[in-house]
Amino acid sequence: MGRYFARWTAAALLWACLLGHAAAQARIESSPIVSPDTVATVNTFLSTDSQVSFIDSALPRNMLRTRFDVERQNRRPLRDGYLFARSSLPKPESNVDVMNWNTMLEIAPSPWISVFVEQPMRWLNPDVNANASGIGDLAFGFKYAIIDTQPIVASFQLRATMPTGEQGRIGVRQWTIQPGLLLNYRPVDFLLIEGEAHYWAGLGGGPYTGDLFRYGIGLAYGQRPANEIWFNPVIEAQGWTILSGGSEVVHPSGAVEYVNAAGQTILNASAGVRVGFGRNIDLFGGYSRALTGSAWSRDLFRVEMRLLY
Repeated sequence: MGRYFARWTAAALLWACLLGHAAAQARIESSPIVSPDTVATVNTFLSTDSQVSFIDSALPRNMLRTRFDVERQNRRPLRDGYLFARSSLPKPESNVDVMNWNTMLEIAPSPWISVFVEQPMRWLNPDVNANASGIGDLAFGFKYAIIDTQPIVASFQLRATMPTGEQGRIGVRQWTIQPGLLLNYRPVDFLLIEGEAHYWAGLGGGPYTGDLFRYGIGLAYGQRPANEIWFNPVIEAQGWTILSGGSEVVHPSGAVEYVNAAGQTILNASAGVRVGFGRNIDLFGGYSRALTGSAWSRDLFRVEMRLLY
């Protein structure tokens, strides 16, 4: 796991530095000469809209977001140490249903960078182990826009979690780190394309802990007028390819088997609608379905609210 972590993190940081340098040079060379009176009115962030929910947005901004998820049929909950730790499910487990309530605060001191913190609440409903609920692992990080040339915004994001989950049963009981690149592209007025590519690594070193590559794309139709009610349909696709780690398989006979998870790929397709009034508040409702035999959960239902300030 260590060599994958070092390789992907170094590559992500290198691309971030190179793209940031190129973008800065482009801004310097192409910036028009304006008077001091007009500087304040120049819109330096040329793509100001984001519609996705299941993948991450590339736009640094001031935002308060709260979302509620219902996840069903996680048949291999210990896979890669990504969602649960051994202490979360001390008995061999064949299925877990989960509800998550996640609140995130993002603060952008400038149009180019933001910092964020996320705090989840989790309710676990396993088939074999006892139910559990409480505060999940705290997540935090930053986002930096390295390209902002119209109509493209590309950002580098670094996200980490710390093991703060209650009772030793709510979180993954390890630090995790996730560098990634995010894209926001509007080729025409009515179409928005967003994408992500992340490397995730668990730093706990347990028997199931590994690392993986996460990627996704989202398409949204429509815009958000300043003073009107609007509805925008959104479709998204996500994938996870596991690079190292393991999972626990509970067979119908009750036999338990440790399986190497490296090489497994999970694919999800999602659809939803984002609705709002003006540019400061909106609601999202969506559904995500696993397309592959391997899955984090077979079904995921989501309701979300965002306040931009």
